Amino acid sequence: GAIIVTDNKFEAILKMVDGKVHRVVYEGSLELGYIPIPEPDYYSTLTEDYTFENSGVMRMLYYGDTYGLGGANWLVEVMDNTEEVNGDYFRVNLVANDNTYSADSVWGTYTAVATEDEVAKGTFVAGTEAGINEYYHSWYWVIEDNYIDHGYGAPLSTGSVNIAKDGSSYIMTIDCMDDNGHKIQGTYTCGGIEVYDMTTM
Repeated sequence: GAIIVTDNKFEAILKMVDGKVHRVVYEGSLELGYIPIPEPDYYSTLTEDYTFENSGVMRMLYYGDTYGLGGANWLVEVMDNTEEVNGDYFRVNLVANDNTYSADSVWGTYTAVATEDEVAKGTFVAGTEAGINEYYHSWYWVIEDNYIDHGYGAPLSTGSVNIAKDGSSYIMTIDCMDDNGHKIQGTYTCGGIEVYDMTTM
């Protein structure tokens, strides 16, 4: 057979195995169409609720009054240790009630807001992605040999996070949900704390 393609038209003359000849003519757009693969409208990879009771280390990163609210922007992270990280890893992007560079200014309860436009003192910003594996704000991940396992994790989308000092322990209590209806609840009790002033770096 033969196929002739011109602007907005193709014509095919085909001889079948039984000897019959068919002529097919198409006129119209020659743009190819593809069936779109639907993308989920959520970032979480959890398939069920997740509860935990962990111990490890807390790290606090101070960024000053980033949002101009008179309250310091902190990234507070908890993990099993800070050297060879494995296992659960939480990061919370919050705004404290004052702009003091001191861990003592962070103790308290923070409620989730959906975007940075809604941020206020006593809130944390829900997790989101800007692209493939580009994570922002507040997340739960699993770390394997210091690398994020991109196949398992979830944004902290709604709920509350409490950060407290109890004697020599530093505790993050999470009562949140991801962006696909799964609960993320538990406590991370840390025997050590690291505090860094990121405004000087």
